[in-house]
Amino acid sequence: MASYLVMEPPAATDEEAVDGARLIRDGFSLPAFIISPLWLLWHRLWIEAALFFAGSLAIVTAAEQAGLGAAGSALSVLLSLYVGLEGQRLRTAALRRRGWEEWGVVDAASLANAETRY
Repeated sequence: MASYLVMEPPAATDEEAVDGARLIRDGFSLPAFIISPLWLLWHRLWIEAALFFAGSLAIVTAAEQAGLGAAGSALSVLLSLYVGLEGQRLRTAALRRRGWEEWGVVDAASLANAETRY
């Protein structure tokens, strides 16, 4: 059973909060791992995407300078793995910066069930 963090929009009435709430699944995100930069941009994580690009550039540059070859690719995979593991927390942190409030956690088997329980 998965856990979903419920985030409500800022300064909303009860009805608006329910309609505009976002449920974010806690855990590993395969799309965030496979297509990290696009996933970050899709979720409007501009700062995180810029940091990802800067980190990727630094890894590629350092790998070329040191002649690491395959180790540079492994470091790039580790960066994508970090986004896959922590991507959902990055989303919640970005929403908090924008004024969204955490309502609570809902345990459910699917997103549809989590929405119903919320």
